[in-house]
Amino acid sequence: FMDAQGQLAWQAPAGNWTILRIGHTTTGRENHPGPDGGVGLECDKFSKEAYSYHFNQFFGKLFEVIAPLAAKGLAGAIIDSYETGQQNWTAQFPQEFLKRRGYNLRQYMPAMLGRVVGSAESSDRFLWDVRKTQAELMNENYYGHFAELCRKHGMKAYIEPYDPGNFDEMPAGAYADIPMGEFWLGQVNHHSIKLAASVAHVNGKAVVAAESFTGQTKWQEHPYSMKTLGDYMYTQGLNNYVFHRFAHQPHPDVAPGMTMGPWGWFFDRTNTWFEKAGAWLKYVSRAQNMLRQGLFIADLLYFTGEDSPVVAPGPAQLNPPPPPGYDWDTIDADAIRTRLRINNGRIVLPDGMSYRVLVLRDSTKLSLGMLQKLRDLVNQGMWLVSPKPEQSTSLADNDAEVRRLAAEVW
Repeated sequence: FMDAQGQLAWQAPAGNWTILRIGHTTTGRENHPGPDGGVGLECDKFSKEAYSYHFNQFFGKLFEVIAPLAAKGLAGAIIDSYETGQQNWTAQFPQEFLKRRGYNLRQYMPAMLGRVVGSAESSDRFLWDVRKTQAELMNENYYGHFAELCRKHGMKAYIEPYDPGNFDEMPAGAYADIPMGEFWLGQVNHHSIKLAASVAHVNGKAVVAAESFTGQTKWQEHPYSMKTLGDYMYTQGLNNYVFHRFAHQPHPDVAPGMTMGPWGWFFDRTNTWFEKAGAWLKYVSRAQNMLRQGLFIADLLYFTGEDSPVVAPGPAQLNPPPPPGYDWDTIDADAIRTRLRINNGRIVLPDGMSYRVLVLRDSTKLSLGMLQKLRDLVNQGMWLVSPKPEQSTSLADNDAEVRRLAAEVW
């Protein structure tokens, strides 16, 4: 009932009414850091068209230069850890929501503004559907489309699929040719290494990389001070250092040379010990080659859950925790639906990984589709550790059917 000038022309029925006018605009967030002339608004991560435009503007003039390197497998691009804030809309969001969730969001939209529609439970379940749709759009149209465009131009896609954003970590990482985590000098922050390793193990990828030895050390680091930390990260599943950082040194007679401001350690030919680093680098090469052979051994497979955005659990979030001496991976809903099979009572993946038990964390909510899949796997002989589901996560599901299936499985 709004005319072209934005005026409401409506004969309201008797009663008290609250009128909401809902539109959308940019969040105002800009990319950072960036050089002069290279800073602008962040692109719409929910839109494949928007990201295609960004990708071609960002890399377009380099494709011809990159081509010879790409032909030798020496070109790649990375999406770093996500540090640019949240969005909640794109122009096609209503149509995508209807296609993915099966109902029209319009009557529930006030819940996106913090109001209750119908009941608190109905509003919460609608918002679950909203967040799930947002995550699917970002996973597919940002992370997935990035990887697709990289391969189109002969580049490998590296992805660090974590830090707060409207996406699910493991499905985002699954698009990568090489999933990545990170670790910093002087900090015990290795959660992302286990995440990247799980992405690789569950999706049949041999290389687990990490932004490695990041820090602000001012030429104080050296191989002896870094080796123990690097070896520990190998035990978390890492088998490929991506040194952060290596800066181009264009001046042959200048020392200590160019930096990237305060960030990273100084892995350069201008370093005082660089000519003596060969023994350590030979060890790194051999260790990483050895660690890429064979398959990881773990007994427990922890489901990340269905809430979006899904953050894969670290060791402190595993509930129940693994018994001493048992290792684990995490797995996402997409992989459960498409990659799991049961063979002689073991959970088996297409690339040879296998586990003994699937563990669902402490929620009593489960979507009907996931419950149906788990029912089928249990009937085939899968061992499952989980609380009994009591209702669905989604407004689109039937709770009575959830309870019926739960009674059958449990």
